[in-house]
Amino acid sequence: MVKHSGINPEISITHCRPNALPLQLSIVNCQLSTVNYQRSTVNYQLSTIYQGLPIIVNPAQ
Repeated sequence: MVKHSGINPEISITHCRPNALPLQLSIVNCQLSTVNYQRSTVNYQLSTIYQGLPIIVNPAQ
């Protein structure tokens, strides 16, 4: 008897074929969320820099 993981590779490949499009969508969503995360990180760093700057008082007030 040949030991295997219990999943036939041919069956798993054909089983995954219909899911190719959702997989691509999830990859795109993952990339988008990564971009959003990077943007929020940049915004956080900018706000931290602004908090470190001295407050400039508006002379008109």
